[in-house]
Amino acid sequence: MVVGLVGWFRWGWRGPPSDRIDRRPLVLVDAGHGGVDGGTQGFGVLEKRVALATARAAADALRRRGVRAVLTRETDVALTLEERVAMANDRGAAAFVSVHFNFSTASAAVRGVEVYYSDPKDLSAEVAVASLLGAPVGDAAVAAASIALADAIRTAIVRHADTPDRGTRNRPDLAVTRRTRCPAVLVECGYLSNPEDAARAATPAWRQQLAAGLAEGVAAWLAGGSR
Repeated sequence: MVVGLVGWFRWGWRGPPSDRIDRRPLVLVDAGHGGVDGGTQGFGVLEKRVALATARAAADALRRRGVRAVLTRETDVALTLEERVAMANDRGAAAFVSVHFNFSTASAAVRGVEVYYSDPKDLSAEVAVASLLGAPVGDAAVAAASIALADAIRTAIVRHADTPDRGTRNRPDLAVTRRTRCPAVLVECGYLSNPEDAARAATPAWRQQLAAGLAEGVAAWLAGGSR
């Protein structure tokens, strides 16, 4: 069980002066792809569009819960991986959540939600998270913080969006989760290669359900109730 997560980020705030006015932990919600990078697509559904719509809804849902949430992009613009990571690191984010949709080349039957984290992180990110946790570099608590965030989000999405649970997985190769100096996850909300997931992703109603799960999971993690 990860407890006291809010307390980890309440003191020693690393963000710019404008962020120090509001002492609530900052959650950075990242809409994957954008601009010339459309991401994947299936059955007429383009990832960058549904990722942005879901991320916007998730940020709104977090704000309604009293969580300070900021989007990496609010329009259809291209951002590099480095820019996304810098937004989290420069503003001292408490958590980074990247919203995506998946595609399977193996089978159109594959569907559901899965959440990725990175263990190990890059050294500078590992040091920063370990410092926030009061743990030594390489301690299991560093990965546990991201795993707890991933599990909380995944469990809540499965419940809210009535979708198959494909688990939490370690992906050390993902730049946005590996380089961020805070617990970070990448959420694959569904498979656009699956006709049912693609059709649902195209509807505002299902995106709202995904967003509700994202927000509930993040809020539970911040409150220290994740297991």
